[in-house]
Amino acid sequence: MFVLPAPSEPSAFWSDVKATKNFVLQQSVSTGGAFLKSVLATIQNVLETKPPPYRIVYRHDPSAIAYILLAVGETTGEIESDWKWLSENIMPVVAELDEPAERANFVVTKIRFLVSAEEGGQD
Repeated sequence: MFVLPAPSEPSAFWSDVKATKNFVLQQSVSTGGAFLKSVLATIQNVLETKPPPYRIVYRHDPSAIAYILLAVGETTGEIESDWKWLSENIMPVVAELDEPAERANFVVTKIRFLVSAEEGGQD
């Protein structure tokens, strides 16, 4: 499910599943081994946060220290659907843009519009 774009930071709680130059599909590390899963679950319970197990973020370049959160998903199928939509509708245009700021602005604007359109259709 696409969400309003929001700043996000790289974290040890996430591992990369797929990546392009500017987009990364990540899986929560808490879905991994039993010991690590229980430790991370404890931390998340203490902090009263439990993020969805999958997310897609945008990064200005591969060495970026800040991301922009674009989508979250509860299932592999859900997040793969969002990844497919991005790869067909957004990634080709982003690849044609020269300036990092221009690429980021394009992505944020398109995702905001998409989320607004989806919310408007649910009323």
